[in-house]
Amino acid sequence: LESLDFLGRSRLKNLAIYGARGLQSLEPLSQCKSLEYLVVGHDVRLHDRSLEPLLPLRKLDVLEVGTPLPGQEITGFLRSFRGRGFW
Repeated sequence: LESLDFLGRSRLKNLAIYGARGLQSLEPLSQCKSLEYLVVGHDVRLHDRSLEPLLPLRKLDVLEVGTPLPGQEITGFLRSFRGRGFW
C-alpha cells in the first residue's frame, strides 16, 4: 500500500493501518472528517514522516502511533491535537 487516496471523503469512524511499508503520507485522511479513532501500526513507514495532515480532523479523539517518527514531529502535533488519547 503506497497511498490512501482511495479513501477520499470516506465516512470512516475507525481505521487501523498495518503493514504499509511504502505509505507516502497520511494526507488523504485529512478529508475523512468523521474519523474518530486511528491506529498507525509499528510496521507502517510514512515517507513524509508527518502527522500534520491529521490536525484538521476535529473529531479525531484517539490516535495510536507505533511507527517511528521524529521527536519534533510528535511534539509539534501534540501542541495542536484536541483529542483525548495519544499513544
